[in-house]
Amino acid sequence: VPDITQRLFTKVPEITGISKRPSWWRNRFLLSFSSVSVVAVSAVIVALVLLQTGPQYPGLKPLNKVSFSLMNSDERTEFAGENQISHQSIQDFALSSFLSLTSEEDNLVYSPISAYLALASLLEAADLDTYLELSDALNINQLSELQTIASSYMQLLNFEYTDVVNKQKQISKSLLSNGIFVNEAYPVQQTYLDTLATHYYSEVFHTPFSPLAKQGIAQWVNDKTQNFLDMSPDDIHFSADTIFKIYITLYTKLFWHNAYKKANTVTRPFTNTLTNEVDDVAFMQKTFSPIYASKNADYDVVVDRIRYDLQMTIIMPNAPLLVRDILENESAMEELFVVRETNHIDSLITMKLPKFSIKNHLNLKPMLQSIGVEAVFDSHNANLSKAIEGAFVSSIFQETGIEIEENGLEGASVTQIETSATATPSNDEILIYDMNRSFIYAISTTDGIPLYIGVNQSIN
Repeated sequence: VPDITQRLFTKVPEITGISKRPSWWRNRFLLSFSSVSVVAVSAVIVALVLLQTGPQYPGLKPLNKVSFSLMNSDERTEFAGENQISHQSIQDFALSSFLSLTSEEDNLVYSPISAYLALASLLEAADLDTYLELSDALNINQLSELQTIASSYMQLLNFEYTDVVNKQKQISKSLLSNGIFVNEAYPVQQTYLDTLATHYYSEVFHTPFSPLAKQGIAQWVNDKTQNFLDMSPDDIHFSADTIFKIYITLYTKLFWHNAYKKANTVTRPFTNTLTNEVDDVAFMQKTFSPIYASKNADYDVVVDRIRYDLQMTIIMPNAPLLVRDILENESAMEELFVVRETNHIDSLITMKLPKFSIKNHLNLKPMLQSIGVEAVFDSHNANLSKAIEGAFVSSIFQETGIEIEENGLEGASVTQIETSATATPSNDEILIYDMNRSFIYAISTTDGIPLYIGVNQSIN
């Protein structure tokens, strides 16, 4: 059968996540056979290939399998220590792109890491001016550096642990997934697909981009995001000229180190400082020792612990300042991703934080153009020749949602790129941090990898 023959004898790697004890046979197993036994052995291999392709999605033909040997908490800490990489490039990208996306009046939630890895996957295909613009936007000098960063993020941000929160069993989870869906009618270079599979742990699929493929891609996204975004086939778009689509998904189900008690949640006023509108919303409250807390004349900042080396940073402007004043304050915005000492702090604060949830659809093309990425969108000047000649990016969107409540938070994001053919406080008193006005927030690892960043002008 032609498609199985291609899968058997084309160099499409089976990708396995980094393991502390890698199985020797994965790298050293060699199958040899004589002409007499080729039919029998091929039948066995075909059966194994079909068994290892994982979930089946309508309209999609999987060309590889991606699996992870998930690390426990101690192994993740050891891995992060052994693989010291700078997060400056993604932090710079996160801030520049976030500032370009924010508007004065709207709430926003955005996943920098989802967008960053999607563009990184695109950079692997780029050359000449297209490469230079994308590498400048991603703050990357060499592809090898980017590949190391991407591989590390895939290891650190794929985990699942059992928790007990408010006397109930819970599962802390983070899932970061990459997928590339290739039009089977176009000869996308195998070297490019191998690179994505090897360094970015990308699942590779062939598809005719038929109506059935919309169902398959939506199902793949929902599987990777635990149905949090509730994507339907109508949310998947492509055309007859689509060559390939890149999808980067992120799903998180995380819990506070110190949970809020639901009995302490009360309805109180929250002020939209831009419009001066006041709404009654549900506020959570707890007294605890934060990673960091500070008050100054311009803003309050609190960094709250999330289990398994994550944190939430909140910056609330003080009157008469508005959110836009903080967004324009470089030193204030740098507070979002500062790596802080996580040792126990003796002093306590009382935190009052509104519950909130938000989902939004973002067109990332104007943002990327504003930070200098132009050529990749130009059907005449785009150069993605390391994947295929004559391709350009026709669209790039992100769907992101987040929900904050007493036990913790749940969030998900998917960034999709479509390519087309050418064309510390005093101990004397407990300070109160009352986030009852418009504020900025970020969810990140304690060493500074940004997962989500957002603005709440109002509480919906």
